[in-house]
Amino acid sequence: MKATIAGAFLCNESDRGVLRMNGRDARDLLHRLSSARIDDLREGALRETLLTSEKGRVIDALLAARTADTLKLLTSPGRSAEVISWLEKFTIMEDCTYADVSSDYVQFSVYNLVPGWETCFSDIALPAPGMFNAVTLSGIEAELLHHASVTGAGLRILCRAEEAGRLWTQLTESRGLPAVGRQAFALWRIRNLIPAMGHELGDSTNPLEAGAEAAVDFRKGCFIGQEVIARLDSYDKVQRHPRRLLFGHDGATEIPVNT
Repeated sequence: MKATIAGAFLCNESDRGVLRMNGRDARDLLHRLSSARIDDLREGALRETLLTSEKGRVIDALLAARTADTLKLLTSPGRSAEVISWLEKFTIMEDCTYADVSSDYVQFSVYNLVPGWETCFSDIALPAPGMFNAVTLSGIEAELLHHASVTGAGLRILCRAEEAGRLWTQLTESRGLPAVGRQAFALWRIRNLIPAMGHELGDSTNPLEAGAEAAVDFRKGCFIGQEVIARLDSYDKVQRHPRRLLFGHDGATEIPVNT
């Protein structure tokens, strides 16, 4: 727990999925189906977007990264099949295909990017927020994705599955990033009111109720579930919001997020 308070820390997130979305209509289709603007996503850029049902419930929170000839979609843990099924449901005449390549990769994430976190990577070119690039970390080829997302802003690191052990050792030992387990990460996430699939985000919640409104672009036009979400926003009908409470002998007191 101390590591999540002191500064940047490392998590193994290899249970997250990696999908490839190919075809000339890929960007346009994802733009029409999801909550963020994707049609203007340039090569080397990434953006968090939500897939929502017709009722405005969350199917998944994705990181969409555009390469020269494809979109790479990073899903929440255990959601790859559900995401592909959802996208295929609305793929009719579009030139667009999907491939689950999750087994080819491992994913590590650096969270809590407080000032000074970059010193662990002083020998490489770090991507700016909202961008990604390919690097070589002491002989290991990897992709760095610098995301500012409602589900936990950080630096996602992807490498080939066979390099997982070497890269983990380098990040924790050579670069000095403290590694934390699932329980410590969950406590940090909850403390900072960061929503996650299967918890605050899911088929029983609207993104505005879960604190995920930053992933919704209200100016982009229609997407699946947009009408329900926009109505809640326009008429100020959001009835639930994430809050932190401190429990004591005299009851519960709401406390700010940054304490």
